[in-house]
Amino acid sequence: MSLVLNEAPVGIARISSEADDTLLVTFNQALDRKQAETVASYALDGEATLHTVTLDAQQTAVTLATQKPGVGASYTLTVKTMDKQIGTQRSDLLSAGITIGLQL
Repeated sequence: MSLVLNEAPVGIARISSEADDTLLVTFNQALDRKQAETVASYALDGEATLHTVTLDAQQTAVTLATQKPGVGASYTLTVKTMDKQIGTQRSDLLSAGITIGLQL
């Protein structure tokens, strides 16, 4: 058996607004569960507030529950430094834009 490591840093692969009060952020690889499920690891600009974070079973996507931001409003999501699931190669600060109610 051989182990293949993905040496690329963690990155945001896709971000979408699943509902008016949730965002789905998909990453390019599995994340460290403890960091990924910490609300303080994420920030939205403007008046939107994040309440909870849920990591999926594959550990590659998080659902962010927000205080209802304005539909059609644009925000920037910032993700603080994030470890991979296996604890190698940390990501730098990541950010992505999202318009609530629309997919990027």
